[in-house]
Amino acid sequence: MVDGLPSPLRESVYYHYGWAGQDGGTATGVRGGTGRKGIAFTLLCAGVDGGPVERALPAVVAGNLLMNVATLHDDIIDLEAERRGRPTVLAAYTTGHAIMAGDALLALAFAHLGEHPHPRTRQALRFAREGWGHLCAGQVRDEEHEGHCETSLDQAIAVQAAKTAEGVRAVCCLPALLTDASHAQVEAVGRFGWHLGMAVQYHNDLSDLWPAQPLHRARYGDVRRRKITPTVAACLPGVPPLTLGVRPLVPGRGAPGAHGRRQDSG
Repeated sequence: MVDGLPSPLRESVYYHYGWAGQDGGTATGVRGGTGRKGIAFTLLCAGVDGGPVERALPAVVAGNLLMNVATLHDDIIDLEAERRGRPTVLAAYTTGHAIMAGDALLALAFAHLGEHPHPRTRQALRFAREGWGHLCAGQVRDEEHEGHCETSLDQAIAVQAAKTAEGVRAVCCLPALLTDASHAQVEAVGRFGWHLGMAVQYHNDLSDLWPAQPLHRARYGDVRRRKITPTVAACLPGVPPLTLGVRPLVPGRGAPGAHGRRQDSG
């Protein structure tokens, strides 16, 4: 599908997914993109009514594209130089290129989903739009809370719910909507997706501090950017033993300084 993207966006998308190296060279490192587990979960959601999952493949593909747009843009917002053991699109190309690659995938996701001839295609598009809107709003709120140690645990959890759980919920609902699943089954898939999104986000936050395996990216990235994740928010009031490992890493109040943001030249 991405073969139809114009050059040079096609090359950077290939690089992001790990299908090719930079500028079309040989791929190195771990396969990119959001990984196979996300596709597996959405395929499971497509079979919620007991029918064949192939019916909902357009929704699975669209959901995968959306999650990869989120990854591309998240790397830009967080100024991530490395993901899965190799430079991000942001680092390998330019900021503008990474933004345009994400935007191209976003357009492709909605176009691919909208072309599917199903009675609930319009509802699926609405789910995708609403989920994407929640994700974008959550990203903005996440950035607004950086460096503000007065952020409460409930506020930090709400940000995670918006930026991750609502997006995953929508992506999981899309395949179910393009089947014969009942309203109750779609709702159940949505609840599963929401909790899956929260679990993934909590895992990522904890792995940033105490990785159980190689991260393939810089450790303490969230702390260096002074992000107030639920883990950090829980530690700030002084709850041992987590505080001993986290609180010394968190700078004082106020907006992030130059150490937390890379200044683009030009």
